[in-house]
Amino acid sequence: MPKVVDHDEERHKLVVGAIQYITDYGLFGFTLRGLAAQQNVTKGCLQHYYDSKEALILDTIDHLESLFIEMTESDVDENFDLACVGLHLMLPTNKRRRGLWRVRLELGLLASQSDIVSDAISEWHHREFLTGVKLLKKAKAGSGRFKTDFKPSTAYRSLLAVVYGCAVTVNINPKHLTASVQNEILAKAISDLSE
Repeated sequence: MPKVVDHDEERHKLVVGAIQYITDYGLFGFTLRGLAAQQNVTKGCLQHYYDSKEALILDTIDHLESLFIEMTESDVDENFDLACVGLHLMLPTNKRRRGLWRVRLELGLLASQSDIVSDAISEWHHREFLTGVKLLKKAKAGSGRFKTDFKPSTAYRSLLAVVYGCAVTVNINPKHLTASVQNEILAKAISDLSE
């Protein structure tokens, strides 16, 4: 009897493997042959699921987006606190998040060389940005906690820039910013928005 293969599960394994490979070796060392060796499959087997590196990278972007959404989900009821908790959960405060940020940042570099990757990442960033701004707009409505010149889109952009700054710094030198220092930096940026 022929072996029954769950193709979605196999694609998922390859995407997770691609994230780990890029975390370990960087995107510019990433090849289908290298990933196949890491996954203990032939390059032909890998190409059965992904006919090009770009196709695999696009699925990797989708998977990363879902992981970042998972990280930012919370049970906090108040919109401002929800947005802030989500940003704190995005900080690269542990090895797993640091690895995911490395892949995210390297994919950002690749976007300058590929219009398809650039479009996929732009859509991801746009959705992420709109979600954060929407939460801050809801928080602003009927709240006296913010400065009079508070603009949700500017505020969220600046908070996200703090998170990106931490991610870049930590990926250059992981010991430079501890988890507690990252959280303090973001908490200070958040408190600066309040009156």
